[in-house]
Amino acid sequence: MISVIIIAAICIALPITGLTKVSQDQSHGLLIDFGYWNASWTEMTFTDEMTGYGVLETACDMRGYSLQRDTDGSVISVDGKMALKDMPWRLYKLVDNAWSQVDDPSAFHAADEQFLCWARANSASTVITPTDSTDHQYFSYADKGISKHTGQKIKVVSLAPSITETICALEGGIDYIIGTDVYSDYPAEITKRKQQGLIADTGGYTDPSYELIVKINPDLVFCDGGVGQQITIADKLRKSGISCCVLSDSTSIDALYENIWLTYCSLGFPDSATGEIQEIGRIIDDVAGIAGETLTRTFVALSTDPSPWTAGSDTYIDDIIGTLGGNNVFNDKPSWYMVVKETIRMKDPGLIIIMMVDKITTEEEYQRALDRMDPVWKETPAFQDGRVYFFTGEANNVLSRPGPRLCEAAELIAQVMNPEAFHDDDPSAPVLPHYVHDNYRDYLRYQEEQA
Repeated sequence: MISVIIIAAICIALPITGLTKVSQDQSHGLLIDFGYWNASWTEMTFTDEMTGYGVLETACDMRGYSLQRDTDGSVISVDGKMALKDMPWRLYKLVDNAWSQVDDPSAFHAADEQFLCWARANSASTVITPTDSTDHQYFSYADKGISKHTGQKIKVVSLAPSITETICALEGGIDYIIGTDVYSDYPAEITKRKQQGLIADTGGYTDPSYELIVKINPDLVFCDGGVGQQITIADKLRKSGISCCVLSDSTSIDALYENIWLTYCSLGFPDSATGEIQEIGRIIDDVAGIAGETLTRTFVALSTDPSPWTAGSDTYIDDIIGTLGGNNVFNDKPSWYMVVKETIRMKDPGLIIIMMVDKITTEEEYQRALDRMDPVWKETPAFQDGRVYFFTGEANNVLSRPGPRLCEAAELIAQVMNPEAFHDDDPSAPVLPHYVHDNYRDYLRYQEEQA
């Protein structure tokens, strides 16, 4: 079913247009972006006498950061993070909900601003986003899980399984959830709380129910910016006075990092966002280093249909394959799309990864699945060399949901791209079989719990 969600979301996605701009209380503060998804947020009031440098000095005092400046006043380092030749420390302000560089921080009048950023970056475009995908600022909703509107524990609704997993990856995050889409089922506690009536189903992934969401009265609704209906319902909910954070379309690993940042900051935990992002990045770097640059010609299919849906360019699957040193054979078209079966042989894949809900748990089931494949598939080097892998059940969920478990998906894909390298790295570890289901964690070696 999760693979079907991916397909449905692409088929009926709508452009982001005509979104309502609703007034909301905005936090005042400074974002310090150290680069490489390492940032901190300091809520503070900008006084009349504060310059751009004064804002940074005050924030550093509040957070206990060291600050080193040159004789001309320019910033040399913040908390030990040195300015680099192509990444100097600069001040940015918001102009039309986008960052704009301030040329002279010493003459800048900070009291006129609400939201500023000092960033170690090469341009405004590389600074951490100041707004969600619909140009709404996200620091005004909560502080450490307490709603800034009610003063109580924030109540949130998640409209996508990947978003639900992102919220739950935050320590205690599940306790803020009062509603999710019907497909959210991880972690298992989500399903348990639904059965207990503690979490409401708020409709489908591509057809969330406005009435159900309004009925349970959340403080904040998290929406998937890759689904047109969710963008539309965010606009409608905002008109009704319900805040929404619309995450980015999950087209890359960087988009995942951005969504973790937006989610955690919306709940009031920016420091936790930095830790989560860095841990995921560490794992992906580790497994990519072991896999090496294989240039493996990889075909990812969402079923064994003769002409299945596959991941094109501008998808997180394509980004993972490229990051791991492989080559997605169907990245000549953007997004997820249906391939014509005759092109599968023409693309000459040396590795086939199939994502399915129906479980394959035995060698007999695996062989039957291979036997049922279209003759065109059987002509590929991948089939003839025995390099067809099935990810089913929970393993399919991991590969289908661009959330915090994407690092687990990266390790699984890396192992099938270069199994010899992983065996050489740890000869005692079990070899990933050609079919993996709910037991996929038995084959993970480089995740946080193993670190």
